Formats: sequence, C-alpha cells, structure tokens
Amino acid sequence: MSDFLSQASFEAGIALPKDALDHDDIAASILTKSGLLPPGSVLCIQGPWGRGKTDVLARVATATYKRHSGEHLCPKAIWVNPWQYGTPDLLSPIVLALLERIKPEHRTASKAIRMAAETIIKAGLSFGLKATALMIPGGKIYEAAAKEAKDLLQGLFEARDVDESMDKRPDPDPVSQMGLRFSQLVEEVLDSEGFDDSVRLLVCIDDLDRCLPHRQVALLESIRFLLSAGARASFIVALDPSLARQSVIAHFGTDIFDPDRYLDKMFDLRVGLPSLSDAALDSLFRSQLSSMVGMPVGSVPLEKMLSQQFGNIFSDWANVASNWLLLPDFRNPRMVHRTYFRAHPLAGAIGRFHERRDIRQ
Repeated sequence: MSDFLSQASFEAGIALPKDALDHDDIAASILTKSGLLPPGSVLCIQGPWGRGKTDVLARVATATYKRHSGEHLCPKAIWVNPWQYGTPDLLSPIVLALLERIKPEHRTASKAIRMAAETIIKAGLSFGLKATALMIPGGKIYEAAAKEAKDLLQGLFEARDVDESMDKRPDPDPVSQMGLRFSQLVEEVLDSEGFDDSVRLLVCIDDLDRCLPHRQVALLESIRFLLSAGARASFIVALDPSLARQSVIAHFGTDIFDPDRYLDKMFDLRVGLPSLSDAALDSLFRSQLSSMVGMPVGSVPLEKMLSQQFGNIFSDWANVASNWLLLPDFRNPRMVHRTYFRAHPLAGAIGRFHERRDIRQ
C-alpha cells in the first residue's frame, strides 16, 4: 500500500494489502469504539514511525465503504491528509468533501448550506493564519480570508448567490459559529443520503505528524471547535505521539508545558498500536515473500523468484529474512515493506536477464 492516500484512493476502490498483522481486527475494534462514544468524539490511533497507523486507519475507512453497500448501511468516511495542503487553510478539504455529497440542486438552492460552508472555511483560515503568525495590517483575519473562501466555493455554488451570501449575511464571528455550522452541514449530508439519527459520519485524518508543529496544533484545536455543537460526526486521527509531543512543546515555546496532558485533552480516546511480536513479524515476512513479481510470461511469487536465482546460496528465504529483519532496526512494518519492495525490481531484472541469456543460447 502507498504511504500516501487521499479521498480519491477510496472512491476508486483501493485494494488494501493482505492483512498479516491483525490490523483488520484492530480497525474493527476502533470502528466499534467510535460508535460507542458520544457524537462529537475525537479518537487517536498512535504508534511510532512506520508501525502501520495509515494501514489501520485505511482499514477503518474501507470498512465504512463496504458497509455502505452492504446490509448494515453506514455513511462513507471522509479521508483528509493535511500534509497535502501547504496553505494556512485547514478545514476546506472537509467542507468541500461534505458539499460534494449533497445533491447539487439542493446545495445551490440553500442559503443555509452556503453560509455554513463559508463560516467553516473562514474559521479554518483564521486558525491557520494564527498558527503561522501571519499579521494582516489594517483588517481582520476574517475579512482577509473572505476572498479565499469565496474562491473555494465558487465551483460548487452559483457566483451570484455566493456574492449575496458572503457580502450581506456573514456570521459576525465565524469561530464561535463554526460548531453549529458544521453540525448543520453534517445533518444535510446524512439526511440527503437517507440515514437516521442513529448513525454518524467518520472523518479520518492521516499524516498529521508530518505537518509543521503549529499546523498540527491548529488543526487539533479547530477540530475541537468543529465538534463543539455535538455534530453527528467523529474524527479519527493517526499520529506518532513522540512527534506530536515535540510539536506541542514547539508551538507553546516551553518545555515546562506537559504535552501529554494537552493531547489527552484533545482526544477522547487514544488507541496505541501494540508492539510487533516475533510471530507477527514472521507472518509479515512470509506475506511479503508471497507477493507477485511481474514477468513477461506472467507473475511469479517473490520467494520463488529469489529461490530460482539465489537458491544455491539461501535455501530458505523465509528463515533468512526472519533472522535478518528481526534485528531491532528492522522491527517495523514500513522497513519490512520497503526492503521487499526493493527486492521486486531486483528479482525481476535478474529473471529477465536469465530469460534473455537462455534465448541467446
């Protein structure tokens, strides 16, 4: 699986790799917990670099897509990767994802929807501009953000109606109203998709810890404001707790500040991914060895390809890999995946070389 996923990945029906680490069970447990917590909750999937947070979060999101088309209908999750966005804007990806799920004829005819979208985007810009310490002489942040919000909405609403909505009837304080407006947008989406009051929308946030420290803190705080009115939605955030702690300290500019207490306040539940056992790593190794290498005559399992080329040196690739990759520096799913990923072109190139040699002979 790619290290980077977007909403389009799930809409296109992404095929997740074979589960060798019981991540499906962890994802199912997290999905259940998100339903037991009250609406407006924020959960955290935490683990060190390369542990598999994206994989678990992707399995949570994928489960909602499967349920959406199965017997137990639920809303499809929204996937946001804030690392993708380099501007001060924080919340427009969420707003635009919500708007696209409302029927166009209803979306363009409703002034309430337009106002809700405008308010949330302007509030998100406010958080982002404050986080990056941008000063705007002679005007309010909200006024400076209005044009950017209008440009973002232009493609989804009629220009004339946007002008009227934004110029004549804006919320005087977007930050104070963003929770109410977000709740309204979520209700519009769930109602338009035919869901009753018992369901909620999941918003999955990945790669937060890859963002700059101030942006991480600003996004966490803006999420809390979004959910302040009890919207029928829950957020699930994947992050590395050690990097998050450093970001909190850097943001507040003091090492006296307790970053763990701050993170506990931001999240209603923090789920730590367990350390990998020898058995789990061995399962992962064998799963990677069974992956297929593309050849002109068809695909061949990686282990078979390696055995054909190096069998006289290594007779049991699974045990060789286990002994090598169980070293402390390699007890990491991402390192295992990258090691085997690099073995694919190597094995394929050697296989093609031998094929060409046999043909010449």
